[in-house]
Amino acid sequence: MKMKGTIFWNSWFAIISFTFYFMLSFHPDYPNKIIMESLIYAFLSFIFMYLIRWSLSSIMDNNSTEKHDHNPNSVENAVQESLTDKSRTDESEQIAAIVKKMMAEEQR
Repeated sequence: MKMKGTIFWNSWFAIISFTFYFMLSFHPDYPNKIIMESLIYAFLSFIFMYLIRWSLSSIMDNNSTEKHDHNPNSVENAVQESLTDKSRTDESEQIAAIVKKMMAEEQR
């Protein structure tokens, strides 16, 4: 199962929660306590975002397996997709050759 999103989502979520908690609860008399609590909230939000990403990936994987299970022509679709991908790469190579030829003519 591949996780949806990246670890950066977790990090951004943790940074944002740290900042919000720190800004909303800042008191000049207890800065160490507030920084520690902000770090705890950042860690908890990091874990929470991990759980969100995990649940999204499991939901998406379940939906994709259901689509493949109900499709009787899945082999035919896979062959058709591979053929279209191959034709796209052939077209890309032809376009690249034409562009190289045009650039060579311009340099003369």
